[in-house]
Amino acid sequence: EYTGYAKIRRAIYVGERCPTLSIESYSIALEELEEKTYDTTTYKHIARLLEQLTGERRDTEEWERRASKEVKEQDTEIRGKLERAKKQVSKKDTLQAQWELVRLLLQRGLMDEAVRALQDGRTSCGGMPEQAELYTEAARVSQVMGRWLQVATYIQRTESVLPDPDATVRAELAVLRAQADFGDCKWSVAVNGLRELSIDTASIVFARKTVTPRDIALYGTLAGLAALDRDQVKQQLLDNVQFGQFLDRMPECQALLQSYYDSKYDDALNMLTRILSFCHLDPVIGPHVATLKQRIRDNIVVLYIQPFVSVRMASMATAL
Repeated sequence: EYTGYAKIRRAIYVGERCPTLSIESYSIALEELEEKTYDTTTYKHIARLLEQLTGERRDTEEWERRASKEVKEQDTEIRGKLERAKKQVSKKDTLQAQWELVRLLLQRGLMDEAVRALQDGRTSCGGMPEQAELYTEAARVSQVMGRWLQVATYIQRTESVLPDPDATVRAELAVLRAQADFGDCKWSVAVNGLRELSIDTASIVFARKTVTPRDIALYGTLAGLAALDRDQVKQQLLDNVQFGQFLDRMPECQALLQSYYDSKYDDALNMLTRILSFCHLDPVIGPHVATLKQRIRDNIVVLYIQPFVSVRMASMATAL
């Protein structure tokens, strides 16, 4: 369901936290690194981890030599293009070469350098839409790194130069913002953004394979249960046709929300435990599993005791 560094990051995250899946996860990461990147540093690191786990030494030198050679050739060509474009004072050619440099840096796993290259590209932009695309890409890269404040910053910059984006851009920014808000434990803000999404408008986001409809269902469900009251869960999530499209991809979330609304708290708690048992392997949700579990349990306790708030001992005595 994922590709590129989204897949690599998730595989490494799982491998670091689940010993029974470490070999499989690191193998997935290594294969993706070999097929899609020139990231020799991460490749060697994962190869060493696999060697420690399996006792089998993997020959990485040939791939490293080939990757390093290709990087050198592409880097020389791209920097030559940049130099020529700048001499000719061609903003269009300069920006095109800058994008090629960004893509190469990303393939090498040099995320911070890629973000700096995106910032440098602003001087070559011919208009606001080009600046917006640079900022949006910087937000995407920051999302892969899990730097949520940085994601939010670049979203704000995108919106400042492109105040009226089209539906697909709005959808992508909404997904990025929701992930950033979720990562910062801003549950109510996150769910407000997610409930406005639809699968159709967010299709371009899912095509990038960095996030899936199932992820949106999970983020919205957990953030909703942490931030919304019972009636709001019904109105904003269960009865929301657009969000229902995501719940259809994750029936477990729909069942959890329905049990919560129907006051079937024992069922809801059991479902919550099952869902969170695999969410700790998700790089966005994982760091907040304990906080989410406690917050949602507290909300359930409050709902459970609400009917007894109006009970008076004198009334009970009279009734008896």
